[in-house]
Amino acid sequence: RGEEEIEEVAVNLWIVFFAKS
Repeated sequence: RGEEEIEEVAVNLWIVFFAKS
């Protein structure tokens, strides 16, 4: 039970990356 959390974090990272771009 940790893949789901990792996926959520990955999506958050992508959002931050796009916002920084």
